[in-house]
Amino acid sequence: MNEPKYREAEAKLWSAHGLSPTERFVRLATTGTKVRVQEVGEGEPVLYLHGGPNTGSTWVPMVRAMPGFRHLVVDRPGTGLSEPFAIRPSNLAEVGARFVGDVLDGLGIERAHVVASSFGGHLALRSAAHDSSRFARMVQLGCPALVPGDVTPAFMKAAANPLARWLVPRLTTSIER
Repeated sequence: MNEPKYREAEAKLWSAHGLSPTERFVRLATTGTKVRVQEVGEGEPVLYLHGGPNTGSTWVPMVRAMPGFRHLVVDRPGTGLSEPFAIRPSNLAEVGARFVGDVLDGLGIERAHVVASSFGGHLALRSAAHDSSRFARMVQLGCPALVPGDVTPAFMKAAANPLARWLVPRLTTSIER
């Protein structure tokens, strides 16, 4: 990743919505991974957990539409500017159970509203089942990933193909043009 170009593109997105977040990194106790949190606004805290293959900045339009809150936009591990961490079937239950609590602990916050989608929704549900006291309320946008009966979309199956994994990182992005 070309971090300066990534930051420039992201700053343009925030600016286009009239927002200028602060940034900090917190270390998650369960995984030891450092994640980036962008913060904007004042009021009750709202923690945003994105799905894959996105980053936290996908929430920018919603943040702008909800004044009066302290918005905490997380880049999940391995996305955006957060450190990589492989969430696998073998560690999903433990990581999911502690994810929201670990982020809130790193921010020094006892409880927050949580807005989540897709895989972020899965982590939020696991965290709520583990310790609901950390949630003021939860909003799930769409179906959380990995629910019983859920099927993997064809484009995601194709992305797992070794040729696609080799080819995609070599494609020119709009940031590099």
